Amino acid sequence: MRTLWPLLALVGIAPGCATVAESAPRKGGESAAALAKGDNARALALAREGLEATPNNPWLHYDEGCALAGLGRVDDALAALSAAEREFVDDHFRSLAVFRRALALQAAGRCDEATHEYERYQAILGGNDSDSVALAARNESLCRVAAPAYGAGARPRESPVSVTPPPPPLGNRVVSAIVAGDHARALLLANEGLRENPRDPWLVFNRGIALLNLDRLDEGIAALDEAERGLATPQEKAGVVFRRARANDQAGRCARAVRDYERYVSLIRDIDEAGAALALRYARSCPVPRPWEVTKAPRSSPSPR
Repeated sequence: MRTLWPLLALVGIAPGCATVAESAPRKGGESAAALAKGDNARALALAREGLEATPNNPWLHYDEGCALAGLGRVDDALAALSAAEREFVDDHFRSLAVFRRALALQAAGRCDEATHEYERYQAILGGNDSDSVALAARNESLCRVAAPAYGAGARPRESPVSVTPPPPPLGNRVVSAIVAGDHARALLLANEGLRENPRDPWLVFNRGIALLNLDRLDEGIAALDEAERGLATPQEKAGVVFRRARANDQAGRCARAVRDYERYVSLIRDIDEAGAALALRYARSCPVPRPWEVTKAPRSSPSPR
């Protein structure tokens, strides 16, 4: 997610070669972790270190932009997020960069520009994610209401019916809890949502992410299996498959991890050569033992009679 990939977060796409490039995925994970802790200066340093090796990595550009926004460097943040948008190949991920640009502009009181970005965000998603489109419309409305406080040049174009915002959609609250590192609350919210919408694949996916972060590995992977079955497009499935591969990899289950890395490559090879190359690098770093390399327990000697 990152996610949404939600997906948050899920796929670091890093073209490049040589040993320096191998560290870029780790830098992406470290910069995202620093952002989650509110350490924008460290996140910026890590993202830029990764970009020296893999300058086309969209997630590193995204993290750079988020860190710069957190440091109050709005124009630099907008440039970094625009770079992320250009490098992302999937509309869901492109929309994340656009939404983050809108938030940075809104926080800076540049409401006309923020409104333009919120409208772009809604246009990218269209009818594919009604909750996220509603959230963008809500933020746009709030920006218009708050615009007079920012001074001239940011006047609202129309008055909303009510200035009392509705609560964020449940799916967004789950994602927010994950980003904040409150995985127990994310799991609670996801379970709440699934009682009403048991087949919502994104709620199932984020439930799996929360479980993984609570060290409930088998339950988390089972949830990701269910989410993959519920998603329609290869790009959506790919994000889930990659996250499952990483979970198995980190748990030392290399045979399962390599199988998922290879499946991920089969899903995105034609649209994202850099992402496929990254997955293959991960697969090579988690080697499956050859049969003759597996240490077998010695057979017990027959008991003497």
